[in-house]
Amino acid sequence: MPITSHNTAGIIVIGNEILKGEIQDTNTNFLCKKLWSLGVKVKRVSIVIDDVTEIKEEIQKFSCKYDYVFTSGGIGPTYDDVTMEAVAAAFEDKLQPKAELIQKLKLYYNATDLTPTQLRLATIPSKCQIKFSKSGKLLLPLYQMENVIILPGVPMFLKRLFGIFEDEYSSKIKQFYKKVIYLNVNEMAIAEKFNQVSREYSGRVDFGSYPVFDNSQYKVKITIEANDENDLKEGYQSLIALIGSDNLININENSNDSGEARPKALNYREFLDEVKNEDHPNSRRIQEALQVMTKAVEQYSLNEIAIAFNGGKDCTVLLHLFYCFIKSRFLEQMPKIKAIYTKFGETFTEINQFITECIKRYNLDLTTINLGMKAALQEYSIKQPEVKAVIIGTRRTDPYSSQLVPFCMTDGDWPEYLRIHPILDWSYSEIWQFLRYSSVPYCSLYDIGYTSLGGIHNTKPNPSLKCTKDEMENLITEGKLEVKPMLHLDGYYYLPAYFLTEDELERAGRT
Repeated sequence: MPITSHNTAGIIVIGNEILKGEIQDTNTNFLCKKLWSLGVKVKRVSIVIDDVTEIKEEIQKFSCKYDYVFTSGGIGPTYDDVTMEAVAAAFEDKLQPKAELIQKLKLYYNATDLTPTQLRLATIPSKCQIKFSKSGKLLLPLYQMENVIILPGVPMFLKRLFGIFEDEYSSKIKQFYKKVIYLNVNEMAIAEKFNQVSREYSGRVDFGSYPVFDNSQYKVKITIEANDENDLKEGYQSLIALIGSDNLININENSNDSGEARPKALNYREFLDEVKNEDHPNSRRIQEALQVMTKAVEQYSLNEIAIAFNGGKDCTVLLHLFYCFIKSRFLEQMPKIKAIYTKFGETFTEINQFITECIKRYNLDLTTINLGMKAALQEYSIKQPEVKAVIIGTRRTDPYSSQLVPFCMTDGDWPEYLRIHPILDWSYSEIWQFLRYSSVPYCSLYDIGYTSLGGIHNTKPNPSLKCTKDEMENLITEGKLEVKPMLHLDGYYYLPAYFLTEDELERAGRT
C-alpha cells in the first residue's frame, strides 16, 4: 500500500496533434520530474482532443480528485485552441478579455488595437487568476482557476511559466524524502529480495524498481520514497542488507541533480578520426581550424588561452573543436578550458541553460561578466591576468570582420590580447552542416526560427523562415522536417535555423 499523505496532481494534455502522433509530448515528462522533485505525486495523466466538452469533463474529474491539476496546450490564437473555453465551462464561468493582458499585447505588437486573433490571447475566464513572473520578462503570465494551473503546449513556454508556480508553491508543498540507487545486476536477480523489503515497509516506504537496457553503467534503477526521513534510511539499509552493497553503482560523477544519467562523454578520438576522412562534409574546414589551434598552443600554454563563449552556434562549433583538440593532447587528465562569457543586457533563458550544460560537457572554467565586450575584456584581464590570447568564433561575414586574419592583436585602445579566429572562413551553411552531421548539441532557440542570437529585446525569429501550417505539414509529409515547429504569437510557424539557404539573411532576425 503506497504512502498517501503527500500532495497529488493530475496532468491533462490537450491536443489532436498529440493523439495523432504528429508531435511528441515532452511536457508530461518535464512536469512529472519537476513535481516529483517538489514533493508532489502525479497520480494520473490524460490526453484529450481539442473538444470543449471532453476537456471540461476531464478538468472537473481531476479537480475533485487531486490537489493540483495542470493542463498543457490549447491556449494559443487559433480556432482549435479551446482550453480557456473549457476551463470556463468546467467552473461555470464566462470568457472575458482582460485589460492588463490587452495592454501587454499592444506593447508587444506595437499596435493601437489588437486584431481578433491577437485578442484571443487576452481572453480568459473572468475569475481566472493572472500571475506574472517576478522578473517581468515573460510576455504572458501563468493562469490559475481554483486548483487548475493552465499552461501552454509549447515546451519552451511551459517550462518558463512553470517557474512561476514553483516560486509560489514550493514552500507550501509538504516535501517527502527520496533516494535513487543504481545496481549492476539485472532485475530478476534482486526481485525476490526487493519484494520482501517492499512488503515489510508497505505504507511507510515506497520502493520502485526499473530495469535499464541501454546504459553501460547500470542495469536497474531503484527509487525509495518516504514521508519520514528515518523511515527512508531504515528502508534503504534493509534493502542494501538483502541485495548486498557490492551490487551498488556510484554514478554521482556522471549524473545530474535529478539522478538521471548524463549524456555519454565526448569521444574525441572517434570524432578526430572521423573528420580526417575526406568524405566528411567539413573535413577541409576542420583541418584548417585545427591548424590554427595548433599554432596557438605552440605559442601559448593552455593556461594563457581563453575561449569566448556565449552559447551561439559559431562558438559552439569552435568550442567542440577546441575541446576535442585539447583532449587529444592531454590524455592523462583533461584540464579545465578557460572561457569568458560577456553577458550584456537581458538574455534568453534557453541560452543560459545551454551554457550551463556546456560548462559540464566541455569542462569549462567560465567567467561571466555583465558588460560590453571591451569593458568585459578589461575586467577579465584583471581577473585572469595570465591569459594572453582569446579564441573567438568570429566569421568573415560578421559585422566589421571582412578584413580579419586568423591571428591579430586587439585594437590599440582595447585590452591587449591576441585574437585567434579558427573558423573565420566558414559559411553559415557549413556551420549547420557541422553541427548536424557531427550531432553536436546546440541552443534550442535555433530549432524555433532564430538564426542569430543577441539579447531578448533585439532578437526575433528570422522572417525568412516563416511558414504557414500547410507549408509546414507538406515539409513533414515529404520527410524534410522531422518535428513540427512551434506556433509563434504572430500566428506563423518558423522553421529551424538550418533551413535558411541564403547566408546573407542570417541576421535578418536581429533588430
